[in-house]
Amino acid sequence: MVQDRTTIKNLQAPRRIRAYLATNVGRPVLLLAGSEEVAERYAKDARCFTDEPVVHLPSRGVPYGDVFGSPAVRVGERQRALDSLSGARVVVAGPLAMREKTPLYEPLRLEGEVEIELDDCLSRLVSLGYERVDRVSRHGEFAVRGGIVDVFPSTRRSPVRLEWWGDEIETVRAVSLATQRVVRELEGVTVYAAREGDLAALAARSDADFPEEARQGVRVPGLDRLLLELNPVSPGDLLPRDVEVWAEEPAEGLPAESDDGSTEDVVRELYDEDLPEPDFRFVATADGEDVETVSAPPVTTPSSTIREAGRRLAALVDEGLRVFVACASVGEAKRTAYAFGEIGRRVDEADRVDASLAPGIYAVPGEVEEGFSYPADGVAVVRRDTLFGRRRARPVRAGRAPSIGSFADLKGGDLVVHQTQGIGRFEGLVSKEVLGTTRDYMQVSYRGEDTLFVPYEQMELLHKYIGGEGTRLDRLGGTSWAAVTDRVRGRVKALAGELLRVQAARAAAEGFAFPEDSEWERELEESFPYQETPDQDAAIAAVKADMQSTRPMDRLVCGDVGFGKTEVAVRAAFKAALAGKQVMMLAPTTILVQQHFRTFRDRLGRFAVRVESLSRFSTAAERRRTLRDFAAGEVDVLIGTHALLGAELRPKDLGLVIVDEEQRFGVKHKERLKEFKASVDLLTLTATPIPRTMQMGLATLRDISVIETPPSGRRSILTHVGPYEEDLVVRAIEKEVRRGGQVFFVHNRIDTIDEVAERLQALVPGARFVTAHGRMPERALEDVMRRFLDREADALVTTTIVESGLDVATANTLVVDRADAMGLAQLYQLRGRIGRSTEQAYAPRSPHGLHGARERVRDRDARSGDPGRRQPPRLGAVGPDRRGRFRDVPTPPRRGGRPGQGTTSQRRTAAARDRRALPRRLPACGLRPGRDRAR
Repeated sequence: MVQDRTTIKNLQAPRRIRAYLATNVGRPVLLLAGSEEVAERYAKDARCFTDEPVVHLPSRGVPYGDVFGSPAVRVGERQRALDSLSGARVVVAGPLAMREKTPLYEPLRLEGEVEIELDDCLSRLVSLGYERVDRVSRHGEFAVRGGIVDVFPSTRRSPVRLEWWGDEIETVRAVSLATQRVVRELEGVTVYAAREGDLAALAARSDADFPEEARQGVRVPGLDRLLLELNPVSPGDLLPRDVEVWAEEPAEGLPAESDDGSTEDVVRELYDEDLPEPDFRFVATADGEDVETVSAPPVTTPSSTIREAGRRLAALVDEGLRVFVACASVGEAKRTAYAFGEIGRRVDEADRVDASLAPGIYAVPGEVEEGFSYPADGVAVVRRDTLFGRRRARPVRAGRAPSIGSFADLKGGDLVVHQTQGIGRFEGLVSKEVLGTTRDYMQVSYRGEDTLFVPYEQMELLHKYIGGEGTRLDRLGGTSWAAVTDRVRGRVKALAGELLRVQAARAAAEGFAFPEDSEWERELEESFPYQETPDQDAAIAAVKADMQSTRPMDRLVCGDVGFGKTEVAVRAAFKAALAGKQVMMLAPTTILVQQHFRTFRDRLGRFAVRVESLSRFSTAAERRRTLRDFAAGEVDVLIGTHALLGAELRPKDLGLVIVDEEQRFGVKHKERLKEFKASVDLLTLTATPIPRTMQMGLATLRDISVIETPPSGRRSILTHVGPYEEDLVVRAIEKEVRRGGQVFFVHNRIDTIDEVAERLQALVPGARFVTAHGRMPERALEDVMRRFLDREADALVTTTIVESGLDVATANTLVVDRADAMGLAQLYQLRGRIGRSTEQAYAPRSPHGLHGARERVRDRDARSGDPGRRQPPRLGAVGPDRRGRFRDVPTPPRRGGRPGQGTTSQRRTAAARDRRALPRRLPACGLRPGRDRAR
């Protein structure tokens, strides 16, 4: 820290220039922002202005003393930042981040060809807060299989796999979270802590009066006090001694204490009371004698063409400025230089904003929040996406969301299915020496005391059995499994034949080929207020390519809630409307219809595209008028609920059907849609696809686009599952209202919902509560939702009518009452109502909201192979993946019998041939003769 400060210099400078000023001094700088959000902005700006280390010190994300613990990712990022403070050129932090004391752990560095005993490594992982599991699926977990260890470090986007040879790490490789397969070799990996301390162990040996559940790992208010035993450090103690502090007025302070002054809610000992004394202080006004004013006006160059943009930038160069066009990536910088070069305007590439360069135009890979001109240094910075009059929030490259895994987690005693040997019992992982080589095998026992050892690298031969309880094990080399697979193959062929006939009908139908993008479509894209994610861009491009083909589109866009599926639908609808075709969009609830109606009207209204809606909010007169105008071709886009599927709907020239949340529509509704599907483009949007739809997409029987990348600044939702506690609910609501947000309180009982709302109002008198449910009169429900959306209410007490698609960016706390009475998909959708902005979202649930989740998944898989029917006994054992492979088996020619299955004699011959193909004896591996076999 800087010692013996005598004066503090006050600067009046706009925010757009503050990071630039702080990075252009000759000593290390601590840029102390007013809030965490502003700190993230300054860190992003600073990386564009210097090529020396810039460290952003994040806060914990939750206050000390709360029932929520700091997420593993945030713990890892903070530990990495604290470890890097001493060598940083610029440190950016918010006031809370600088005040929070944190236990500091030495990171674990793991590299290939480095000696470290396996047990020592595992002990270090446990001490860093990593949890041992059967298979890693999220940050802060590790799995051990013999001499192989999978670790998901808290600061990486994907897990890593470590393989030991004796006491030496042989290889370090990155692993795909979706497939658990190796992606690439790594030189090494640094593992940072995933939690701040083992609170359960600390509580068990503490003399404090904590509830019993605290000693069993359940977080209770005030439990973080135990971290004081781990000697937490203050970030200020880790800064270089000669650091210069540039600070702005704090916009956020320490969390408020409870009214009685106790520390039940906030553990004050874990916070520094004072921030570092600044050398330079940013002030809002120039009042006073010792204030220096810095002039840095914004730079805006809205242009309709690239030539006009080039002329505007050249005008700045003529003023003697070095003009830097800030691009999102190195590739975008190269494309910018190339595009201007095509019109004869020279643009060079630079690594950063550098005032020592000659006057000219430069493209730099870096993101800034706002462009500026700073004549004192002779530089001007322009955001590339403002060159043509648009203004977007740039994304932070986020980690890929996990894909659906191929195998369920296995543990000893589980039933498993071998592709050729059938159903057995998984006994665990064993190491055996065969021909002088020790390998890891998966041990599977079968009927008759037979044992099969499957090498670990052939794990794909096994999957978990999902066909029900009380199943009889197969015998190695027996015929029962061959008979089962033969029956499944026949059923799959029949279903495949039906699907292929539907697809053939669509392929034979002459669809409408929409024209390529027009200038209006590009104008619509420029008006999108956010930056498209890479996956969103890919989905939009795929949809447009399908629409421009003569083949009718049938595409599924699958993405998490709030990941931008609606924008894909908006652009598809606009392309159809520009071609003179009509669009029909189905949504499952009236509230979602109203939201889509507002979104489409706001986005397309200025292009003279008429958007109308049909739901129970519509009066009889409005309904008749809308249907009449749709039949006459005067309505371009019609959005509605199941009401659109009535017989009275007669579109004039329908070109596109959009189905939002397909899983909410029944069989009858989809049969009605088939009347349009033969020659009309179909676009389906869903966050939780039904198993058959997903399987068809994965089996390439249906086109699919997956949006996995979160939007800019999106943070994971902190979820707490436990019994209903009024104190916890009150704290959650008060915290959200205090930070200016809104709350969803889901109580799925209409008979008692008013009583619950009155009770909550009495508990939190300072908050404004409104109630909404499906039995309310249309106008009353519409008025309640309008008031909530207009922020005239702080909390919405509602049923599950809000679960689909509702987008309220200011609502970031969700309380679910009786979560155990709801389905897994419902809970997933409800949680998607929050966390749709850059604010940290919280979701307390009561009680045991995920109880039975595995059983629901197993039930789903057991029904996923045969649409609309339960699987016959043992048929589900084959599994969706195995059933999908059967579609590639050639279909025998039909000579009677069911279509696609062949005759009875042909089926018997094929079954006998398959049975003969099964090995009677497998290669021996030095195990018990005639009993132990390996594959």
